[in-house]
Amino acid sequence: MSEIKIQVKLFGHLVRFYPQARENQGQATLNLPEKSTVQDMIQHLEIPDDMVEVVFVNEEKVSKDQVLKDGDEVGMLPLIAGG
Repeated sequence: MSEIKIQVKLFGHLVRFYPQARENQGQATLNLPEKSTVQDMIQHLEIPDDMVEVVFVNEEKVSKDQVLKDGDEVGMLPLIAGG
């Protein structure tokens, strides 16, 4: 199976889950199997699913079942608690 390469931008406390992103201002390049979804990427990064509130692919809000394509730019925002 071939791979796709995507650019990921993690925001807030999501950065702590992926060392490469921590060292590069929240940004990282990932290689994933072709036909991977956003959910697959979250699992690859070992981020707890309930910590990701919003996902953007190429600046459009998407669901976690969105299939990723080579060259996609993905941004993930954490769940923010407040009072």
